[in-house]
Amino acid sequence: MHPILITIGNFPVGTYGMAIVLGLAAALWAAGRRARARGLHPDFVFDLTFVLLLSGFIGARLVAILVDWRDFTADPWAMIFSRQGFVFWGGFLTALAAAVWFCRRRRVALIEVADIVTPSLVLAHAFGRVGCFMAGCCYGAACPAGLPPGHIPHLLGRLAVRYPLLSDAAGQPSAMFNFAYWGQIDAGLLAPGAGAPLPLLPVQLFEAAGNLLIFAGLLWLWRRRRFSGQVFAAYMLVYSPMRFGLEFLRGDAARGVWFGGTLSTSQIISLATFAGALAFWAARRGRGIVAPIAAPAPAADVVAPPAPSARHAAAGPRRRRKLARR
Repeated sequence: MHPILITIGNFPVGTYGMAIVLGLAAALWAAGRRARARGLHPDFVFDLTFVLLLSGFIGARLVAILVDWRDFTADPWAMIFSRQGFVFWGGFLTALAAAVWFCRRRRVALIEVADIVTPSLVLAHAFGRVGCFMAGCCYGAACPAGLPPGHIPHLLGRLAVRYPLLSDAAGQPSAMFNFAYWGQIDAGLLAPGAGAPLPLLPVQLFEAAGNLLIFAGLLWLWRRRRFSGQVFAAYMLVYSPMRFGLEFLRGDAARGVWFGGTLSTSQIISLATFAGALAFWAARRGRGIVAPIAAPAPAADVVAPPAPSARHAAAGPRRRRKLARR
């Protein structure tokens, strides 16, 4: 855990933000190469990325607010401007809706753009999860001593990490960070005033590693795909069950749990996206690769230059230059 990468003067540079910047740069570079291979100008990818980032940020925050509505109504401004409180699936779905609008406006085949952009999305997500680990958010389940042998955190206990307890200027546990520490106190796993949080599973790194494997698999599939939308559908079919399983290893219950703590908000969405991906694959299978850009409008008629006059044709070279300047 290292939430502040460096401090320039009085300005702290967050590790999470730097991870997002690096992931975005790598994602744009990779998407630009695939776009050129399909005849799309890289500027289209840059414009689309801006739309996806803005809509995804808003959607991720809105879903987090809906999940934690009581805390939002108690102090709305604090939650709106908080450094935490984002739901990936909320950002993904709103970004997908924004991509539909953007591609229709630009007359570009959305289904082909989805295959171009999806591997880059996975790569950026992997960088983001590393940033989550360094910031201490989206933390994993606690691994205290005395867990029964069949308990999942006990089985993975050798991979557990212990976050340091960060202090504020007054020497007290910081309320800005220490997400696992405060979460374990709220859950009754840790006594108030404890010197450090309990060891926990680095579930953020599990997801980052899984995303990197998915990214490699999608690049392999990109060169062998049989129909447009296959890469996008494959991502949904693989990521949804991975995310569903990883949710059981999460320790931040504030993200929303339902049915008596059986399922989280992300698990419910994962079930829906997996079913949707199956239907999408079945509908698109065998339809081939589509052109990424709609047919261009017919070019305007070119007006031929007027024929030279008889006086201009009969004049010598020097005289013709004078007539042309007139």
